[in-house]
Amino acid sequence: MLNQQDANRLEQRTLTISIYGVVLVAVGSLAYGLYLESDVVILNGIFSLLSLIGAGLNLMVARVVAQPENRRFPYGYSHVEPLVLSVNSFLVLLICLYALINGIERIRAGGNAVSPEGVVIFGLLSGTVTLALWYHERKVARRINSALVEADAREWLIDFGFSMETLCTMWSRPGASGSSSWISSSARISPCRPSPNRTGSGNGSGGRSA
Repeated sequence: MLNQQDANRLEQRTLTISIYGVVLVAVGSLAYGLYLESDVVILNGIFSLLSLIGAGLNLMVARVVAQPENRRFPYGYSHVEPLVLSVNSFLVLLICLYALINGIERIRAGGNAVSPEGVVIFGLLSGTVTLALWYHERKVARRINSALVEADAREWLIDFGFSMETLCTMWSRPGASGSSSWISSSARISPCRPSPNRTGSGNGSGGRSA
């Protein structure tokens, strides 16, 4: 069982790792989304940027709460924690509203063509990173009973769900996974596939035998 000081250190270290992860996902999503010209991938980057604000606030509060009581705050700084959690929830609401408005505008504009394979690759990479960070933070939150880490882990879980939704949507499109094109290509060059000339020759010889 960790004492309070060690728990505070672990909490701050976990939130710092989360910030590095958010920067990685945000920069990668925005750069890759602009390359693919995909609003879905860019939206994931915007979500990560807003999550960066929330993660920074969580780390700041974790350091403030660890400070001892003083004359101004004789009961400590624990009252700051629910305020930051409310701000993070408001940021998530803003992201949802942005996604809704952006989706409606894209539907009205007719959308734009993107590479399904590129979006599938993004979904796999982003989903792996977000799932790993969610699992790590979930374990830490349960170990030290931290509401801040628990809230941050919930945001990683939302990001993972968004990545999987994007992956499943693109994967379900015809030819998105590339499997059908690989199969058709291999069938065209397969030496075991009879050519039309051979088939016609066989039928002709059969007719002569008759």
